Amino acid sequence: MSFTLEMMPRLKTPIVLVAITVAGFALAACSSSLPAAVHHPTTTTVRQPVLDVIVWLNPDATATRVATMRTTLKQTPEVGSCRYLNHQASYRVMKALIAKNPLNSVLSILTPATVPTLFVCPLKHRSDAPLVEKHFQGLPDVSNVTTGAP
Repeated sequence: MSFTLEMMPRLKTPIVLVAITVAGFALAACSSSLPAAVHHPTTTTVRQPVLDVIVWLNPDATATRVATMRTTLKQTPEVGSCRYLNHQASYRVMKALIAKNPLNSVLSILTPATVPTLFVCPLKHRSDAPLVEKHFQGLPDVSNVTTGAP
């Protein structure tokens, strides 16, 4: 999955924001947003990459709020099957990305509890991205909603 700086959640703690921003740069540097070419014997077509909607939850979201968000996403016809990254999974991703970055001292301020959990859900139609972002932005314990190609 490709992440960009714009996809990072808006957090209130400046140090955590710096850490997550560094991770965002590292993720963006490792990704490519070019569409994949599909070659057929008689034609070549360009296939658009899948676009994911990423729902960033506040780090202190309760298990009840996470369950409610999971149910809400399952009932949203514009998205496919979602993947949930809990605190530990999110932390492992951030840790691996930051460790490759020259500014890896940021890693010392991150803990699993300070890294936001998130849901990553493929959109069924790319054109639904603004609608889905608007729908989930502002729900309880949602810190940000972004889109990106995996």
